Amino acid sequence: MPTAACASVASCSTTVSRNTYIGDPLQTWDLRLTRYFQFKERYTLNASVDAFNALNRANVDEVNSVYGAPVFCGASPAIPKHYKDATTMAIEQGSVSCASQQAVGNPVAWLSLGLLPVSIPSAPNQAFGTPRTMFNPRQFQFSLKLSF
Repeated sequence: MPTAACASVASCSTTVSRNTYIGDPLQTWDLRLTRYFQFKERYTLNASVDAFNALNRANVDEVNSVYGAPVFCGASPAIPKHYKDATTMAIEQGSVSCASQQAVGNPVAWLSLGLLPVSIPSAPNQAFGTPRTMFNPRQFQFSLKLSF
């Protein structure tokens, strides 16, 4: 179970497994329309139209996963889990503060436990959870094939 509480320096552990943040689901429709034409006995023409991402949905490929703080911030820290969940949206809007985590970030207390002191910013990275790259928009492909 991930720990997000930071009541004291000794309990200031934010261990979260890799790949626990789930991005936007991919939703795309690819369609193909083909028509076959016969000319005499020897010639055939195959015409086709392909549509990729036919509904033209904006599909997010990668999101910014840099949280920007060594601990999860907030009065009662919540761990962001999904693209555009409530925690991620609060971070993007700048309404999450790391003030309670900064209070226990005393470098002397960290050193007494044999840990390196780290600075805790006033807020997590506001770009966290925003799209970095997108998949292609709607595309069409037209083709003709003449066989003889």
